[in-house]
Amino acid sequence: MKRSETIVIVQAQKKNSSTSTRSDPEILGKEEKKKLQENSFQRWLESKRQEQIQKRQEQEESQRLAAEEEMVKKETAKLSYALWKHKKDQERKANEMRQRQMKEEQEQQKRVKQQQSKERVSQWMRSSKVKPRPFPSNLGLQSLQGNQPKGFFNPHPWVDPV
Repeated sequence: MKRSETIVIVQAQKKNSSTSTRSDPEILGKEEKKKLQENSFQRWLESKRQEQIQKRQEQEESQRLAAEEEMVKKETAKLSYALWKHKKDQERKANEMRQRQMKEEQEQQKRVKQQQSKERVSQWMRSSKVKPRPFPSNLGLQSLQGNQPKGFFNPHPWVDPV
């Protein structure tokens, strides 16, 4: 039934209740029938209202749950991002520390190597003074005279020009 029909029925009932002084059984049956119809219509309206209220509440609840679920997803994403970022920062710091340690070790090795080479050079300088010097072997027996530089020696004897 439409709303206009229900208004007409309600108005008709009000008229009938004021003019229902007659005790005709047919009229009473119609009045009872109208009351039953009105009663069932009111119950139907009430059930529809309840359904609408329940539907609205369910929609609100589903929207609230969806919003809450979305918020949980956002929080989870933020948390996982924060954990990922923390992990990456830790890895970066560890990598930098490892690089720094490797560089320090290389510098230490370089210093040790330089120190050892300086020691070897100084030891060589000290020991080279004591060691005999090598002689040139291309001069034959004359090389046994030592490493003294020789003066000029003319291989042709001097001839008088006269």
